[in-house]
Parts: sequence; structure tokens; C-alpha cells
Amino acid sequence: MHHFRTVHGSCTRVYFFSLDAAKTIPVLGARLGTLPYFKAKMKKAEKAGWTHYSSRQYGSRAYFKGRYKSISQPSFPASGSLDYWLFERYYLFNTVKGKVVYAGIHHLPWKPAEASVVYDRSGVNSLLPGHITEELVRAHYVESLDVLFWPLQKS
Repeated sequence: MHHFRTVHGSCTRVYFFSLDAAKTIPVLGARLGTLPYFKAKMKKAEKAGWTHYSSRQYGSRAYFKGRYKSISQPSFPASGSLDYWLFERYYLFNTVKGKVVYAGIHHLPWKPAEASVVYDRSGVNSLLPGHITEELVRAHYVESLDVLFWPLQKS
């Protein structure tokens, strides 16, 4: 999943460039809701404390291959911190026929752990325009969290 976040007023917003899913029904449902989901072959394996993960979109050069592991205990981000801002998302955005659409989101607070990530940069670059620099990756891991979505609206 790749997304871009912006802040407008007091609302954090998420723009999804591409989302992968291994099962056809969720992809079809999400695409009906205009989210850019793509069917992908995905693999996950645990090795020596790392979770190895790969995803390759069918009919595309786009792929992700890497591994991650938690390096801290999960904790709620401090209010006002960058991590708090990154995790408190209450709208998602997309474009449909050149128009921006959005949907409200509701979820309990995220409780992330810091994570170490190693990934194939050429795969990530196949999903995003431009070039990714050699900056360190800021990564977090969250076991799971249920999220509610409201119907899409035009902005």
C-alpha cells in the first residue's frame, strides 16, 4: 500500500496511489468504491525474527519485496508528535473522472511499534513516480485495527 498524506485545517487526509490485495472479492468491492486496489500475488513468511513479504500486481511491472520486524513495544503516539499526525487519519481521497472524491473513516487509536525495514528499492520505484532518495525509512508495525468507512462524497 502506498499513500500520500496531507493536512487541511484540522483533518488529516490520505491519498491512495495503489493498494494490493490477494483476493478477488475485496479488490472488486474496493474498485466499485473507486479505491485503486489491484489483484496481486502476495507471499509472507517468517524467518529468523523477520517477516518476509512480497507483492506483485498481476499484469503490471509493479511489485514490492522486503522484510520487516518490530524493534519496540507497541505504544500510543504522543499527542502533537509526528507519529500521532501520521496515524490519526480520518479521511481518504481519490480521483474519479478527474474529480476528487473522499470518504470519512473511523477507527480506534493506532498503537504502533517501531519497525526495521529492508526492501528492494527498484520495486517501490515501479509503483511511484520519480526517485526515492537514500533517506532512512520511518516504519511502524501494527498487528491489526478495524476501520469503518462512510460513503464517498465529491469535494
